[in-house]
Amino acid sequence: MPRTRGKGKKGSGNPRGSANAGGAEGKKNAAKKESKDAGLLLKAAEMFDLPGEVVAGVARIEITGGREIIIENHGGILEYGPTEIDVNSSSAILRIQGDGLEIRAMTATELSIRGLVLSVEFVY
Repeated sequence: MPRTRGKGKKGSGNPRGSANAGGAEGKKNAAKKESKDAGLLLKAAEMFDLPGEVVAGVARIEITGGREIIIENHGGILEYGPTEIDVNSSSAILRIQGDGLEIRAMTATELSIRGLVLSVEFVY
């Protein structure tokens, strides 16, 4: 029997009328589950005396002399400017404030920021 594509198949439409209906709620629930899972992994890591960043994918932050920050296991950049950079992580948003901040390098797992670092804040 030949394969068919496109419109005209029964049941292919969304009864709500929008492909994204309920999408925001689903994302919230997924984020809560991911946060809960990360918390359980962190507890297990503590119990077995293992580093959290290895077991649960928790962000590892290294600050060198107030001039450079290296973040491992980041979840991407949310906002960027010369005085503030917001970085997503598995458990919180890292808000880095300073002067002359610039992203020097970024890979899927590591982020390097240089400039005068005045504060690093965890926003939950």
